[in-house]
Amino acid sequence: MSRSCAPLWCLAATFGLSACQMPVAPGQKPVNTFRADHADVDGVRRVMVLPVIAEAGITAPLDQLRGVVVDELTKLQMFEVVPLPDDTDEDEAVYSALRRGQLAIDALVALGRRYRLDGVVLGTIISYRAYPPAHLGMRLQMLSLHSGARVWAAEGQYDAAETATLDDVQNYARSYLAAEASMHGWEINLMAPTRFAAFVAHRLVATWRE
Repeated sequence: MSRSCAPLWCLAATFGLSACQMPVAPGQKPVNTFRADHADVDGVRRVMVLPVIAEAGITAPLDQLRGVVVDELTKLQMFEVVPLPDDTDEDEAVYSALRRGQLAIDALVALGRRYRLDGVVLGTIISYRAYPPAHLGMRLQMLSLHSGARVWAAEGQYDAAETATLDDVQNYARSYLAAEASMHGWEINLMAPTRFAAFVAHRLVATWRE
């Protein structure tokens, strides 16, 4: 790999062209997604979720949103999700580059070697509103540290002011959270920002399995 920083937009620029919409159940919003060939995908089994960033002008609880992505990837049970120790600054070079729209190649290689990673997951918040009606747009991408290629990506916009999102939240509550009874019913996923974020992360991460 080159020692120079690679522009992050190079990885996302063709997202809309190369992505497809996964078939979904009735009431579930389609998700724009991309998945590489099996030859590239199968080698990525040990991953780390890097700090989530937000597009310009967006203020969001990035650590919290990174946490729900980690949780959903762990629940998928298709990867070993490796945590980055809280007392380390090893991700600072990566984070600084991401804020400039770049990838710090040397830092990624160093992380990969130190933690024996096959890949890293990048998250970008493209829209956010914490107060009702909740709104979250998120883009996730997984890069192989073996090939340097993007092996998976998913992007979705979920606005609780829209009927399609409300229908999808109900679908999610019925099909995935049926055992979690709540006095508020499915609406709790709209009132609690963390639960709404978990819903969005679940929808995006689930495209890996599909």
